[in-house]
Amino acid sequence: QARDVPVLQPRDGPDEAAPEHHAGVVVHPAPRSSSSPPSPQVQVAGRLRAADGRARFRCAPPTPIRSMGRTAAGIRGMRLKKGDEVIGMDIIPAASTKEEGKRIAEQCVLILSENGYGKQTSIKEYRAQSRGGSGIKTANVTPKTGELVYSCILGGDEEDLIVISRKGTVIRTEITSVPKISRSTQGVRIMRLAEKDSVASVTCL
Repeated sequence: QARDVPVLQPRDGPDEAAPEHHAGVVVHPAPRSSSSPPSPQVQVAGRLRAADGRARFRCAPPTPIRSMGRTAAGIRGMRLKKGDEVIGMDIIPAASTKEEGKRIAEQCVLILSENGYGKQTSIKEYRAQSRGGSGIKTANVTPKTGELVYSCILGGDEEDLIVISRKGTVIRTEITSVPKISRSTQGVRIMRLAEKDSVASVTCL
């Protein structure tokens, strides 16, 4: 059961009806001067419960995200369809050197589904989009895989993946055992679950 998060109001004002599903608030950096280093990109992942079984992923430079007060509702980061909700968000750091840029380009997005399936996908497969877009497909979600429950960007230092099920089963496996495959695939089985069990928590070490 995903926790509720605030519904985003569109940037253009409150006249546009807010979606009936959950959306995520994007935390933004302060404005920078022209002499500042390049800004990072914000990555937002979402899962979809609708019959078409698609998961969405988008990334966007933070420049369209303006600063606002602590109690503000925020602005739309990702446009979600009915029944969809945000499951994760991460940041790709800005590269200050050519070598760092190459290292960042080798990072992968890790996703896991509630039925124990997962995969890694290169961030190169995710084109940058401005905020408010619906994103692009990041996984082939089917009844076999179940809904997506976890996503993160691997920085390259992680060694192990720990997955805990709702019935208290734990598995620890090497990150390298999770294959790197394309976006529109189901992934492979990371954890074999008992009947009516599902993934409850995931972390990387």
